[in-house]
Amino acid sequence: MDYQATRFATVNGVLLPKQIDLLAENSKFGTITFETITANQKIDAKIFYMPASTIPTLRQIVR
Repeated sequence: MDYQATRFATVNGVLLPKQIDLLAENSKFGTITFETITANQKIDAKIFYMPASTIPTLRQIVR
């Protein structure tokens, strides 16, 4: 399985694929087309925080 970008669009000075053909054994079996592309959207920093651990911490008391 492979893919090939066939159409492109320039967004904020960056060339991005607008259409991708999906290939299997060099034969096209599908197409993905992006209708709109928006660059540099605001991203909430919270999505990069490590989630709180739900795994209990086991400790050993040395006497």
